[in-house]
Amino acid sequence: MRVFETVGARDCVEVVRSSRANERFEMMATVATTVTTTTARRTRTRRRRASVRASSSSSSGDGASVRAFDPSNARALRVLGAKENLLDLCERGGGDVREAIEEVSGMYDAEAEAPARSETLLGRWRLVYSEQGDGANPFQRLFADAAKNYQAFDAPSGVRNVVELGPVTVEAFARSETVSNARTNVVIDKVDVRWGERVLKTFELQPRPGAGSGWVEQRYLDNDVRISVGNKGSVFVHVRDEEGGSEGGSEVASSSSASAALAKRSED
Repeated sequence: MRVFETVGARDCVEVVRSSRANERFEMMATVATTVTTTTARRTRTRRRRASVRASSSSSSGDGASVRAFDPSNARALRVLGAKENLLDLCERGGGDVREAIEEVSGMYDAEAEAPARSETLLGRWRLVYSEQGDGANPFQRLFADAAKNYQAFDAPSGVRNVVELGPVTVEAFARSETVSNARTNVVIDKVDVRWGERVLKTFELQPRPGAGSGWVEQRYLDNDVRISVGNKGSVFVHVRDEEGGSEGGSEVASSSSASAALAKRSED
């Protein structure tokens, strides 16, 4: 009986020890499983993030590409700001208009853009600012501050200067020849003086060889603003005349608010 009791007690001790060992094993297995699962999740998360980065960098149509810095857009914004500033100075008067002119034309490569050969140049332009050079002719000086002063480039080869003084219109006709990407030679042939539609007087000009001709050079040109200089040193700023429109010009951005304001003010 004591033998059986002894054996039974030992068996109980072994069972207890075995049970504790199993508990420790199960605990270790649980920990190992948890660590393995956590590591696998972190690995999958890293892979997903790497995949998103790769997709964002390679895609050209998603939101990431829209937020990317575009140097061409930045340049366009600088040009737009400088142009608006120039037109605002021309509209209000005062300020350093010449400095604003230099800022706009300094951001324009006339040799590369070839404004004198561009269809955008065609059509009628309204003068909003002029700075007469020392050698400017008397006709040009006389009508420089006229309320309605236009210059029109006609295809295939012709330039007209039009000044409206109430019912009186003075219109000069000139032959033109494009001699470089930025420069156009002009020779005035005649000047008409009209009262309404009636021609009061026509002056036929016969320039002597080597005299009576000049040139105009485009320093900046887009669909609504033009900056040019003449051979006598005069500087001009024109805006596209809404009534005259663009003959053959390409469709580009609409006129700026400052340009529209200038056109409206000169019509009043």
